[in-house]
This record gives sequence, structure tokens and C-alpha cells, in this order.
Amino acid sequence: MGNLIGVYSPSGGYAERLAAYINSHRDIGYGAAAFKNDQEIDGFLHSDELKVLLTVDPKHLSTYNKTRVCFLTEDREEAEDDMTGNVLFKYLRAPILLTRLFPERDRDGLFHKLHLIYSPSSNLAARKCAAEKAGELSRMGRTLLLYWDPFGAVGRESAEGVSISELLFAARTNKKGFGKMLLRAGNERGCTVFKGTDFYSDLWQFSAEEMENLVDMCRTDGCFENIVFECGFMSDAVEHLMEMSDEVVLVGTGENDPGPDEFLRQMKYAGKQEILNRTGVVTI
Repeated sequence: MGNLIGVYSPSGGYAERLAAYINSHRDIGYGAAAFKNDQEIDGFLHSDELKVLLTVDPKHLSTYNKTRVCFLTEDREEAEDDMTGNVLFKYLRAPILLTRLFPERDRDGLFHKLHLIYSPSSNLAARKCAAEKAGELSRMGRTLLLYWDPFGAVGRESAEGVSISELLFAARTNKKGFGKMLLRAGNERGCTVFKGTDFYSDLWQFSAEEMENLVDMCRTDGCFENIVFECGFMSDAVEHLMEMSDEVVLVGTGENDPGPDEFLRQMKYAGKQEILNRTGVVTI
């Protein structure tokens, strides 16, 4: 028999959407079913397929003893205060919710991840590191490389693909056209690539929320298993991406490069411990 995650929500399309996401990413080793009442849940219990139940009804925590039951709360603080791992914030993005549900599988790299590459010293070093990282990841799964870099589209007239400026504009204005834009992307080292901005002013035209929306749309519409985001400068939007990244790679250029240490000092001074916890330093 298969392994099944049940999602219980009596109203709206939440359970259907989450179940559909799980079923489209079977690399986690589970299928999923959406439930709207207790009778539907009971029908699966007898088959021993139902291994995990995600529910918005706290009564289920004491009802199904042979199945792992996780309560989906709308109170973020309640989820953060829970030490059992069985209370989850309902409105987490699906990839993050699954990593919280199966943290050991997340360490094995079975979920979609965002890798942010930044160098306080050299955009060229960051671009080189990002290309190498994306090339490595592309051998393990579908990978997207985004260059969020000024003047990165110089010479694009004779190159394959389109710029991140066009991709962001499509995400903002034309949801149907976004998927078509993904098909027009270039290819580099086996991964899908969008070149840097058409105009340097584009770097200040998009908010942190729009950048997060871009990443989410790339994950869902493009079905990318890894996204490598090379950032050529710091901004509020880039800092937000660092906070939501699974990994931040800080690129230095050698022993006499003070950039990485200064960046880490400033992040510590600003109290950005979440960013520091996921930041590693490499030298190119």
C-alpha cells in the first residue's frame, strides 16, 4: 500500500490545493488526499495508507491515535511555540510546510530550495559562484538561475534567452504570459537562466513582496527543484530574499578581502540572526 498524507479542511479549496501540490511532488515519498468530513478520513484509516493527517480541527489530535496528526493553526505564535513538531502554521508556503513536517527529509535535499548568492566585494565573483552552484544542482534536479544584477543583460542581443526584468514584469502584469516567458529562457550548464536587468533602475522598481512572488511563481509554474538567485547589490528586497532562502552563499575574493567579514558584522549588529544561521562563506 502507498503512503498518504491527508489534508482536512471543511471549507474553501485549501485542502485541495495542498493535496494537489503534494501529488505533483512525489519525491517526498507520499501521495495526498483532501478531506471535507470525518467519514472521508475514516474510509482511509482502514487501509493503513493514511500515515499523516494535516487538520484544521484540533479535536483530531486526540481522535486518530495510529496516525500522525498535525494541527494547522492560523496563529503563527502558537506554531512557533510548539515543541512537538505537530502544530504547523496553516499559511506557510507549501514547500516550507513540508520541510517543517519532515525536517529529516529536508536535510536530504528532497524539497525545493532557494539558494541566494551575494558578494559584497565582486559581482563577477558572485556570478561565477552562482553559475557553478546552478550547474551542480542541475545534475540533481530541475534548476533555475536568476541574475539580479545591474548591466547583466549587456550583449544579450546576440545571446539566447531573456532578462529577469522581463520575467518580473510578466509576474506583475500577466500571469498567463509568465509560463510562456519561462519557455523563452536561456540555458546554461544544463539549467534555465534569466540574464540580469535591462536597466539598472529596474533594481529599485520591484518590492520585497514582488520578489517573493516571483520565487513562488517560478516554483509552482516552472516546477523548479532548485532556484539559484545571484544578487549584485543589497536592498530591502534582497534582504527579504535572504530571510526566505534555504541557503545564503557569501562570496569573497581572497585573504585581503574585508567584504565578507564586514557583511557578517553588519548582519550581527542589525540582529539578523536568521540570515546568519543560513549563511556560509566561500572564496573565489
